[in-house]
Amino acid sequence: MTRIGSFTMTGKALAGTIGFPISSKLCQMQNFGGWKLVFYVFAGIGALWTAIWFWYSSSTPAHHKYINKNEEEYIRGELKRLDINHNPNTTKLYYGSVPWKKICTSKAIYINLICQFTFNFSEAILSAYLPTYLSKVLQVNLSTNGYLAMLSFFVQLIFQVIFGAVTDFIHKRELVSSTICCKIFQAGENILCAIAYIGLAFFVNKNTIALGATFLVLNDTHLAKCVCFFARDLQCFCV
Repeated sequence: MTRIGSFTMTGKALAGTIGFPISSKLCQMQNFGGWKLVFYVFAGIGALWTAIWFWYSSSTPAHHKYINKNEEEYIRGELKRLDINHNPNTTKLYYGSVPWKKICTSKAIYINLICQFTFNFSEAILSAYLPTYLSKVLQVNLSTNGYLAMLSFFVQLIFQVIFGAVTDFIHKRELVSSTICCKIFQAGENILCAIAYIGLAFFVNKNTIALGATFLVLNDTHLAKCVCFFARDLQCFCV
């Protein structure tokens, strides 16, 4: 299950891996608008993807245009096994009341929410301000900026897949319990990412570009663990 979840989440890392070098090149095309071209190109891609999504997607397996019989039966069987409504005539997947009191008083839920916040905050900062950091602090040129930003997300992409496989191996062999596994790796991720951010803030400048790249790699190597551990526990709550 972890491997599937981590593979699904690689889309965001893949977007950064491809998007930053392309954006860097587009910014250099001054005859076509320079930095404005980045917004036009990716807005166009987003609009095209939205159109494809609306055409291809559906609310239920029964209403999907391109699903085959085996796939539909498998999905409906799994929904039934999990006691989730699988009535093909409705899009609602859950019957019954939501246990809001248990949700709002669960320590595990709040812990996972904190993890979710810190992960998304780190991802947002990295995505929005990494090019500015590389330009203002490391003072690299536009082309190098794109490739250094790409390196950060490429490392995350690779290690999400690796950690997903490692996690499934640990659970399959029952080397440690799911809780212990999550605590060990989540603690390691938090500590090492904190070290990386401190290093980027206080020990990196235009004369230590290699050190800055090292801290970025360290951060994203361990940031990839989030998807495999606390995100997996969120899935466990659902089942």
